[in-house]
Amino acid sequence: METLHGAREGLGTAINEGVGTMERRYQVRPETDPMAWMQVDPSTSPPALMGVQLWFDPSDGALQTAMRYSIDGTPAAIYCGRVFSWTIPHGTDPRRFTREINTGSLDALLDRIVAGYDKSSSGRPVLSGDAWYAHQEIGEWIASWEWTLPGENAGLVDAYDWFEGSSSSDFETLGLRSDSADDELAALAAQLDENARQESVVLTGTVEYLRRCRDDL
Repeated sequence: METLHGAREGLGTAINEGVGTMERRYQVRPETDPMAWMQVDPSTSPPALMGVQLWFDPSDGALQTAMRYSIDGTPAAIYCGRVFSWTIPHGTDPRRFTREINTGSLDALLDRIVAGYDKSSSGRPVLSGDAWYAHQEIGEWIASWEWTLPGENAGLVDAYDWFEGSSSSDFETLGLRSDSADDELAALAAQLDENARQESVVLTGTVEYLRRCRDDL
């Protein structure tokens, strides 16, 4: 998946000079799709959502988000402490999250990490006490974003649970027939999946569910 230096287009820091001062401004790629981080991880069984992380390199100020498979190993730069990572919780609204970062919500905390980051130490880089506390505060801030997407059912939902109480005949009004071809089922499933996404829900097993409904007609 994402590499530490392979997705930095449009990322990094913007430096704005004031009168006698230099203000560091940290930026991530803005997200416009509210469901951008609600992706099914194909490496999981049963299905689960992909992980999302925030990565920060204090040596150059680069900040980025990265989606991760559950089978991905820890990048060497993170393992060795040269880059810091925080897990972004499921259900985080990526539009609001990236906008908050890009308008400076973490600037002061990230500045404290940069100020207290000593990469000249032998072995793993060392953080000062204040930098360590800033790192912890960023983690707490990120954790507060869990399930901030709209919709009371936001998350990963099996189609059998989502359509509980529905009958096969309910889908006839949407064009389902006893002789519907598999490609027609796939098209109908895509429509139902998109409808669910409007409620911040990612459906799994929709085609299989429709296949059972077709067989019941």
